[in-house]
Amino acid sequence: MIALEDQLSILGYKEVNLNLGCPYPMVALKGLGSGQLKDSKAFEALLNEYFKKNRLDLSLKLRLGYEDQDEIFKIIEVANDFPVSELIIHPRTGKQLYKGEVKLNQFFQCLKLSRHSVVYNGDLVSLDSFNLFELQLPEISSIMIGRGCLSNPFLPEELKTGEAINHSIKQHRMIGFHKTIFELYQETEDRSNVLNKMKQFWMYYSHLFKEPARVKKRIKKLKSIGDYEHAVTELMVKSI
Repeated sequence: MIALEDQLSILGYKEVNLNLGCPYPMVALKGLGSGQLKDSKAFEALLNEYFKKNRLDLSLKLRLGYEDQDEIFKIIEVANDFPVSELIIHPRTGKQLYKGEVKLNQFFQCLKLSRHSVVYNGDLVSLDSFNLFELQLPEISSIMIGRGCLSNPFLPEELKTGEAINHSIKQHRMIGFHKTIFELYQETEDRSNVLNKMKQFWMYYSHLFKEPARVKKRIKKLKSIGDYEHAVTELMVKSI
């Protein structure tokens, strides 16, 4: 981590982020990502080493814990003793992945306990969900959007203007957005890889359509670039 920080400093970066939020077992079970939240002493040792000398600003991405939603409280108490720039908190445990409701009451306790500024992250996937969040936690001034922006590329604009984008405008712009990505992949990737790479986008794109599960299933079954182009053209025109 320190070796990476040294290189980023040379390149002119001002801040780095330590991700203690990744929930996926292949990461967490190795004691990384949200798996680090189980050991507040190791976390304290890490921060002690990092802050032995002046370094880039350090922000922390957190969950409530890996298994126990109260693990976060010890982590915040440790972080309070260091010059961390901010805490970004997703109020689920690592074991929850992205399932179940976010725990806003637990997040509110974190807010009261932390001496650092706190950023909210989790389930902000639409203008409606953002408006509801503002009613529930009006004191939060900063948010992080992750999956919501991938599944709805129009979301940042909708949040900025406070208005949903017209359906026909979304359709037109989404066709252009997809076309750009598809063409660039064909220029830079081996043709055999293009289809697999584009299929990954549809894990998110499908949420823009009326029947996302059906859309994902159809794209997943495609075997050739030609079939893909035909299917996408039909989906874009008829369904979005």
